[in-house]
Amino acid sequence: MIRAFLRRLILRWLPVSVLAELPEDRVQQALMRGRRSATLLADETLSEAFAEIEAKLSAEWRDSASLSQDKREVLFHQVAALQSIRAQLKRWSEDAVYLADRIEKAGR
Repeated sequence: MIRAFLRRLILRWLPVSVLAELPEDRVQQALMRGRRSATLLADETLSEAFAEIEAKLSAEWRDSASLSQDKREVLFHQVAALQSIRAQLKRWSEDAVYLADRIEKAGR
C-alpha cells in the first residue's frame, strides 16, 4: 500500500527532466498497460464476473461456521486475491493518467 502511494506520488511530481530521460518504449508500455487496465475495469462482463465470484466466496465464508479454519482461510484469501487484482488494475490505470498528465505538461 505504501509502495503504491509512493509510486503515484513520484509519478505525480516527476520532474520534466527525469521524464525526458525515460525510454520512450517504457513510457508507451506504461501508458498502454494503463489504458488496457482502464478498459478491463470498465468491462461490464468482467465486473459482473468479479462481483459474482466475490459474493459467492463471501457467502461461503460467512456460512462456514462448520468448516475447518483452513477452509475459511482459503475462502478469505480467494476474496482478498480478487480485491488485489482489482486494486492493481486501478493502480495501473491511475499511474497512466498521472504519466500522461506529466507528458502533456512536458510537451513530450
